[in-house]
Amino acid sequence: MGVEKITSKILGEAESTAKDMLRESEATCRELLEDAETRAQEMIRTAEEESDAERRKIVKRSVSVAEIDGRKILLEAKQKLIGDCFDRAVEKIIGMDTERYIGFLADIVRSSGNVTGEIVMNEKDSDRLGERLAEKLNKEISGGKFVLSEEKAKIKGGLLLKNGPVYTNGSIETLVEERYDELSSEVAAILFDD
Repeated sequence: MGVEKITSKILGEAESTAKDMLRESEATCRELLEDAETRAQEMIRTAEEESDAERRKIVKRSVSVAEIDGRKILLEAKQKLIGDCFDRAVEKIIGMDTERYIGFLADIVRSSGNVTGEIVMNEKDSDRLGERLAEKLNKEISGGKFVLSEEKAKIKGGLLLKNGPVYTNGSIETLVEERYDELSSEVAAILFDD
């Protein structure tokens, strides 16, 4: 659907940013390793009376800690980049041209299987395109009886479909979040594949 295309475009844009962040993270790792080496050498100098085996243990432990810290920094940088990609996907979807966005929202409602309900949107989308969406759904869905709700949702984009006390969540951020686990490994493979 449209989310995959948008995600693909964002991934392309994010690749260069990802590589820059990885280079910075690797430089930080090198600095940590150098610092660990320096500290280890100082510890060795102060413990000269101890055996050679003890000295090697100290160096190995310090280097291991620095390597773990470096891996943590790299992982955090990668996770932030992946999260940024998904945030940008939400913004791209919300920023679609009006007709395409209305079609996208209509697809969300159609996929819910509902033929009636109140369309709850954020204030901006409700004012800008809410009535047009309700009309489109009523025309295109057999037996469709959709109305724009006076209620406003605190969502970035998309909609909630209200039937009595039951809400079907079709907010853009929820739709992207639902696909996060499924797509994050693919995003990571594209961004960080060397």
